[in-house]
Amino acid sequence: MQHTQAIFIAAILVHVLEAGAEVEFLRQVVLQAMAGLDAVFEAWIDIDPQRSLAGIGERVASGDFGPVARIVVPAFGRTQLLDARARDRVEGLRQRVNDNG
Repeated sequence: MQHTQAIFIAAILVHVLEAGAEVEFLRQVVLQAMAGLDAVFEAWIDIDPQRSLAGIGERVASGDFGPVARIVVPAFGRTQLLDARARDRVEGLRQRVNDNG
Protein backbone atom coordinates (compact mmCIF):
# COMPACT_ATOMS: atom_id res chain seq x y z
CA MET A 1 0.00 0.00 0.00
CA GLN A 2 2.91 2.39 0.61
CA HIS A 3 3.86 2.27 -3.07
CA THR A 4 0.32 3.25 -4.03
CA GLN A 5 0.39 6.11 -1.54
CA ALA A 6 3.66 7.36 -3.00
CA ILE A 7 2.16 7.43 -6.50
CA PHE A 8 -0.86 9.39 -5.31
CA ILE A 9 1.28 11.79 -3.32
CA ALA A 10 3.42 12.41 -6.41
CA ALA A 11 0.26 13.13 -8.42
CA ILE A 12 -0.89 15.50 -5.71
CA LEU A 13 2.41 17.33 -5.72
CA VAL A 14 2.32 17.79 -9.48
CA HIS A 15 -1.27 19.05 -9.34
CA VAL A 16 -0.59 21.52 -6.56
CA LEU A 17 2.72 22.75 -7.97
CA GLU A 18 1.14 23.34 -11.36
CA ALA A 19 -1.41 25.51 -9.61
CA GLY A 20 1.45 27.62 -8.24
CA ALA A 21 0.59 26.90 -4.64
CA GLU A 22 2.50 28.08 -1.61
CA VAL A 23 4.49 25.55 0.40
CA GLU A 24 2.12 25.62 3.39
CA PHE A 25 -0.87 25.04 1.14
CA LEU A 26 0.99 22.16 -0.48
CA ARG A 27 1.70 20.64 2.92
CA GLN A 28 -1.96 20.89 3.92
CA VAL A 29 -3.19 19.34 0.67
CA VAL A 30 -0.77 16.42 1.02
CA LEU A 31 -1.72 15.83 4.67
CA GLN A 32 -5.43 15.93 3.84
CA ALA A 33 -5.04 13.53 0.92
CA MET A 34 -2.92 11.15 3.00
CA ALA A 35 -5.60 11.11 5.69
CA GLY A 36 -8.15 10.18 3.03
CA LEU A 37 -5.95 7.41 1.66
CA ASP A 38 -5.33 6.08 5.16
CA ALA A 39 -9.10 5.94 5.68
CA VAL A 40 -9.54 4.11 2.36
CA PHE A 41 -6.88 1.53 3.21
CA GLU A 42 -8.45 0.92 6.62
CA ALA A 43 -11.89 0.56 5.03
CA TRP A 44 -10.51 -1.91 2.47
CA ILE A 45 -10.03 -4.57 5.16
CA ASP A 46 -13.19 -3.71 7.09
CA ILE A 47 -15.96 -6.29 7.51
CA ASP A 48 -18.15 -4.25 5.14
CA PRO A 49 -15.70 -2.29 2.98
CA GLN A 50 -18.30 -0.98 0.55
CA ARG A 51 -20.28 0.60 3.38
CA SER A 52 -17.12 2.06 4.89
CA LEU A 53 -15.98 3.40 1.52
CA ALA A 54 -19.40 4.96 0.97
CA GLY A 55 -18.99 6.81 4.27
CA ILE A 56 -15.56 7.99 3.21
CA GLY A 57 -17.08 9.09 -0.10
CA GLU A 58 -19.49 11.32 1.79
CA ARG A 59 -16.58 12.85 3.70
CA VAL A 60 -14.67 13.35 0.45
CA ALA A 61 -17.68 15.10 -1.11
CA SER A 62 -17.89 17.44 1.87
CA GLY A 63 -14.20 18.32 1.51
CA ASP A 64 -12.85 16.61 4.62
CA PHE A 65 -9.85 15.24 2.73
CA GLY A 66 -9.15 18.19 0.45
CA PRO A 67 -9.52 18.83 -3.26
CA VAL A 68 -7.21 16.12 -4.53
CA ALA A 69 -9.12 13.40 -2.69
CA ARG A 70 -12.21 14.35 -4.70
CA ILE A 71 -10.35 13.15 -7.77
CA VAL A 72 -8.53 10.12 -6.36
CA VAL A 73 -10.77 8.49 -3.76
CA PRO A 74 -13.99 7.76 -5.70
CA ALA A 75 -12.24 5.12 -7.82
CA PHE A 76 -11.48 3.01 -4.77
CA GLY A 77 -15.08 1.88 -4.26
CA ARG A 78 -15.19 0.21 -7.66
CA THR A 79 -11.65 -1.09 -7.28
CA GLN A 80 -12.45 -2.71 -3.95
CA LEU A 81 -15.55 -4.34 -5.40
CA LEU A 82 -13.53 -5.81 -8.29
CA ASP A 83 -10.85 -6.97 -5.86
CA ALA A 84 -13.44 -8.71 -3.68
CA ARG A 85 -14.96 -10.45 -6.70
CA ALA A 86 -11.54 -11.67 -7.85
CA ARG A 87 -10.71 -12.97 -4.38
CA ASP A 88 -14.05 -14.80 -4.25
CA ARG A 89 -13.33 -16.42 -7.61
CA VAL A 90 -9.88 -17.52 -6.48
CA GLU A 91 -11.34 -18.97 -3.29
CA GLY A 92 -13.99 -20.81 -5.31
CA LEU A 93 -11.29 -22.30 -7.52
CA ARG A 94 -9.30 -23.37 -4.47
CA GLN A 95 -12.33 -25.08 -3.04
CA ARG A 96 -12.99 -26.93 -6.29
CA VAL A 97 -9.37 -28.04 -6.52
CA ASN A 98 -9.35 -29.19 -2.90
CA ASP A 99 -12.69 -30.99 -3.30
CA ASN A 100 -11.43 -32.85 -6.37
CA GLY A 101 -8.26 -33.88 -4.60
